[in-house]
Amino acid sequence: MGANISTSKVAILFSYIVTVTWGFLLFHNLNLMQECCNQSLRYLFSFILSTILIWILSITFAKSKLFSKIDHFDDLKIKQ
Repeated sequence: MGANISTSKVAILFSYIVTVTWGFLLFHNLNLMQECCNQSLRYLFSFILSTILIWILSITFAKSKLFSKIDHFDDLKIKQ
């Protein structure tokens, strides 16, 4: 069972990295801050905006829609 938990954590980490990378590329290519900042600040802002957007989506959507209903398994003794 420990291998399954580790494998799922690695898969979640990989999907998070891919999502942050795509979000970074999206925000960086939008050129929202082209005139106001230099290149390094644009990279930093793109990374921060991507991370914040993913965090907000994971709080609002994932916690409300993506959950497991396990209360019908009495033998697991897991409280949600």
